[in-house]
Order: sequence, then C-alpha cells, then structure tokens
Amino acid sequence: MLATGLLLASMIALAQPEPPRADFRLRYDPPEQAASEPVHRKVVELDLLARVPELQVLERLLVLPAPITVRATDCASDGSMYLPKTREIVVCYALLQVLWTRGERLAEDAANDAAGRDAFAQRYVWANLRFILAHEVGHALIEELDLPVTGRVEDAVDQFASLMMQRVVDEGETAGDAAWNLRMAAVDLLAGSKGHYPLEAFADAHAFGEQRYFNLQCLLYGTDPVRYAELVEGGDLPADRARGCERETRRVGAAWWRLLQPYLDPAVAAELSPPPR
Repeated sequence: MLATGLLLASMIALAQPEPPRADFRLRYDPPEQAASEPVHRKVVELDLLARVPELQVLERLLVLPAPITVRATDCASDGSMYLPKTREIVVCYALLQVLWTRGERLAEDAANDAAGRDAFAQRYVWANLRFILAHEVGHALIEELDLPVTGRVEDAVDQFASLMMQRVVDEGETAGDAAWNLRMAAVDLLAGSKGHYPLEAFADAHAFGEQRYFNLQCLLYGTDPVRYAELVEGGDLPADRARGCERETRRVGAAWWRLLQPYLDPAVAAELSPPPR
C-alpha cells in the first residue's frame, strides 16, 4: 500500500534485469489427499504463486530480516494463515478448490461458452489468490518487522491487501482490471458469509464478511470517487459511508507508508514519493 507514487516505482523495479532477492520462497507441496490432486495440478501448471505481482514488487522494495516461505499445501481447513514460528504463509489446497468452485458458479452467468467460463473462473481464482497472499504478507510484515497496530490486525492487513492490489498491476493489466480484481475479492468475502451469526462469532478476530466487503468497496471508491461513482449509484456502497472514504483511503495509505518506509531498499527508496495525506 505503498502509496500512489509506488505504482510507477514498482513497475520500474519489475523492469530491472537483476533477479530479486529471495525474500519469498515458493513451494507447492504434493497433495496428501486425493481430493486435492486436481487443484494441485492446476496451480502447479499455472505456477500461480510465482506470478503474483504483489510478491514480486515487495521483493524489490523491502529489505526483510529473513526469507518468508509461501506454501500451497493440504490443511485441516479451507483457509490461509501466516505461521510466525516457521515464517511461512500457508495457502490450503481446499481454499483454492473453494475459489475455483465459486468462480465456476459465477462464470455460468458471466460467459456463454466453455472457454469463456474457464477463463472467468481462472481470473476469479487469480484475483482472490492475490488478495489472500497480500493479506497474509501484511500479517508477516507486522510480525517480522514488529510494526505497531492500534486497531484490529485483521482490518489492518485487509487494508494493506486492498491498497497493494490497487497500486500494483500485472503485465497487461489496466487500472480497471485492478479494480475488478479487488471487487472479486470483496464478492468472495460475501460468498463466504453465513448471514446469521451465533454470539461467539462476534468475538472473532476477523470482521464479518459483510463488513469486510464494504470496507474494500470504500477503499476502492476512496482512490477516485468520480471513476468509481457507480459503487454508490449501484448500491454497492452506502452514500453515508462513501462520504468519508476518500479521507479514509488517504489515511490508510499514509499510515502504511510511514510504517514501511524504514524498511525500503535504499536503492529504490529515493525514487518513491509519499502518498497524499
């Protein structure tokens, strides 16, 4: 979420011929469960972890105290997590399968032919994987760099993921594509919502999916209220919340900039400019 000026610097960094430092080490574990074999085969064939531009950019911008492993593997759940003791970001094969299933379901209304539906489902998985990994990287940075967080940590790393996705574009992507990716991440948060919650759910470290959905819409709208006016007009973001989103987005970007600035690689730090406040 390194600010508006970060996008240009990130693209410059990606164009450098030197290989990045190995701050993120990628692994695809062989599946232990037969049900995981199809999704394991897909992610390995596509080499999804290696293609995540947010990881590529952060490798070049940040100096980390130790490498972090990003691992796709079988788990007891369909989630993702950061494990501080082993410095590992874990993405469960079951989670990737859930994303593919949801993407295929949404693709039925989004495309008219099999190729189009496959492409939509893959793009849906790709968008959500980028958000999930950026979210978990946020956890890793807070832990490894001992960054202060005054609010709920899960909200802070959602903000990090949101702003990273808006400011880092993959090759051939436009700002509109980046916005679509973030909106698909928001849609997936709603898809996993239970609607009705038991009392103990209110003690969870995460906000409810509905709250996270609107938080992401607010951070997207706040980057450019004119461009994303349809979020309010279409009912995806209440007008009362939208009024403060531009200021909220600026504050979030400025906060993460100040937190990460001491850890920027000196070779590129001089080319970056702080975000507007």
